[in-house]
Amino acid sequence: MNILSFVLQILVVSRVVRYLGLSRAFFILPLLALINGAAVLVVPTLFAIFPGKVAENATDYSLNNTLRHMLWLPTTREMKYKAKQAVDTFFVRMGDVASGAWVAIGVSALGLGIRAFALANVLLVAIWFWLAWAIVKRYAEASAHPEALAAASA
Repeated sequence: MNILSFVLQILVVSRVVRYLGLSRAFFILPLLALINGAAVLVVPTLFAIFPGKVAENATDYSLNNTLRHMLWLPTTREMKYKAKQAVDTFFVRMGDVASGAWVAIGVSALGLGIRAFALANVLLVAIWFWLAWAIVKRYAEASAHPEALAAASA
């Protein structure tokens, strides 16, 4: 996975961003997650899970990490120093905690199996697409009118 992430970062990420732009490239990881979730729904085996998770994780560490940092480009310096730190530390960690709690509750209390988790992931990816659309829309607004963003932060 590390080698694939490295190769993607060196050879693919800049080209994807250049040709697709941030707005379209931002939907690549959710699309991979949707394909992976659907594949696990159909064939819930390690043979189906492993390549999908490797592709997801490599894309997350290379492309998605770059795109996530690019979202902060049109923001003010104050936003970068305050809000970015909160997002990069607290909110990312709370997402990890929520994910772990969901798995623990799903397995121990609800007795969910692989297909149930795959279906839940597909449903969560639908929410992810909606959130990604909202983020891209806000990014486009901030990029088009940086003066309004500066006035709002003041």
